Amino acid sequence: MAHHLLFNARMAIGILVVLVTGSLLSGCSNVRDALGQNKKSPDEFAILARAPLSVPPNFSLRVPNKGMERPQEPSSRNMGRDLIFKKSNSDRENDSKSNSSSIGVLLGANKANPKIREIINAETKNMVFEDKSFLDKLLSWKKTSEDGVVVDAAAEARRLKNNVEQGKPVTEGKTPIINRKKSGLLNKLF
Repeated sequence: MAHHLLFNARMAIGILVVLVTGSLLSGCSNVRDALGQNKKSPDEFAILARAPLSVPPNFSLRVPNKGMERPQEPSSRNMGRDLIFKKSNSDRENDSKSNSSSIGVLLGANKANPKIREIINAETKNMVFEDKSFLDKLLSWKKTSEDGVVVDAAAEARRLKNNVEQGKPVTEGKTPIINRKKSGLLNKLF
C-alpha cells in the first residue's frame, strides 16, 4: 500500500515538473521560434528585389566563381549608396511598379479581355450546379425549389397505361406535371 502511494506521488510530481517546465519554456522566444509558434510571413515587397534569371542564348552556362557576387543582384556598394542618399518613397514605388508591370506584360495581363466576366456569366447561365458545397448545405435551413419541371409519376403512369390499352403511341397526350403553389409570407419564412 505504501509502495502504491509512493508511486502515485512520484508520478504526480513528474507530471507537475513536466507541466511547469513546459509552461516556463513556452514563454521563451527562442523555444517558441524553434517550435514554430512565432512564424514570420515573407515580406511581399521584397520578393521582386532579385533581378529575374535569364538563360544565355547559346545555353552554355558558365561555372559560377566562388565568393563572387551575383551579377544580377545589386552590389553592396550600390546598396550602401542608396542607404546614405536614401531613395525617396516615390522612387521606391516607381521601382516596384516597373517590376510588377514588366511581369504583367510578360504574362499577358495587358491583353486580358475586358468583357471576361460577361463571357463567363453567359457560359454558365444555363448550368445547374449539382454539387452544393458543405457551407451551402449547412447554411440553407430551407430547401429551395429545384430547377426544372417535376412530372407527376402516378398521373403519367395512368396516361401511359391508357395509351397502351387504346393502342395509341406513348408520346401522344400531354405529360402531367406537378404545379407548385405560390408560397405565402409565412411559407417563405419557414
